[in-house]
Order: sequence, then C-alpha cells, then structure tokens
Amino acid sequence: MRRRRRGVPAGRPATRSLATLPTPRWTRQLVRATLATAAAGTWWAALLTITVAGAQDGAADTLSLPGLTLEAATLAAVALALAATRLRTSTDGAAGVVAAPAVLVLALAATMLPARWALFVKPGDPRWPAAHDRWALLLAAALAALLWATRDRQRGPARPALRRRPSPVRQSPRTHT
Repeated sequence: MRRRRRGVPAGRPATRSLATLPTPRWTRQLVRATLATAAAGTWWAALLTITVAGAQDGAADTLSLPGLTLEAATLAAVALALAATRLRTSTDGAAGVVAAPAVLVLALAATMLPARWALFVKPGDPRWPAAHDRWALLLAAALAALLWATRDRQRGPARPALRRRPSPVRQSPRTHT
C-alpha cells in the first residue's frame, strides 16, 4: 500500500500534477534549467581553477579554457534538450534515464567522425578553431531543440467556446425604473 502525503501517492512523479499549474511549461523548465546550470557552472569553475592551479611546467598555458568550456556547455545543452524532449513525449517524468546514455552514445559517435569533421582535437592542433566552430553550431542546435521541447503544446490562442445560439423566443427589452 502506498503512503499518502498531502493527497498525492508517494512515489508519483510531480510532472502530472504540475501540468495543471497556470505557469507555462517553459517557465517551469527554465527555472529547473537555471538551477542546474548554476550548479554545473559553479562546479565547472571550481574544476578549471583546480586544473590550472595543479598544472605543472606551464601545462596550463596550453589549455584553451574557453574552448573546453564551449565543449562542456554544448554537451550540457544536448543533455537538457534530450531530457526536455523526453519529458515532452512521455508522462513518466524519467528524462534522465534517456538523456544520460544518449549523450554518452553521441559523444562516442563524435569520436568516430572523419578527421576533417573531428570534434575532439588537442588544443594545439591546427583543426582546433574549425572544431570549435562546429561545437558552437552544435550548441546553437541544442539550444534551439531545447526551446522547441520546452514550448507549450497548445499553440496560439485557446479555442473559443461554442457560441450560444440566440433563443428562438424574443425577450422583451428591460426597462429601467
């Protein structure tokens, strides 16, 4: 028997009950994404600081921190877009179950690209700028997919209610006294 708490069975995803809120879907998901992005950004800044501080013999000078940040942001945006698409197409609320393995598969597939389309190249490689142009395009595509997936399903104004037909019996005009 499930334990009930505040009228909702325990273990039930909140997605079903949140769908009835007057707040638009994109606002709810923007708040979630903002919180996740803030946490991930803090983690990423700490990671870069530790990496640069721990680098020996000028190894930190060879790292392109903006390029690595672009790669991380793209992978995060792809994960968010996949998760939002999963939330849009299902009602179980299990977006991470699909998004996490899909990002790993996509990253593995990216390592198998031909050399001229390579995404993962070393910082000193002459293909580095072209690879990061491709990363920027992937980031734009992932953000566009994220925007699509977070939009409300209902497009345009709500359907107007059926108009009432005039009554066949004419009512007399009201008189004011």
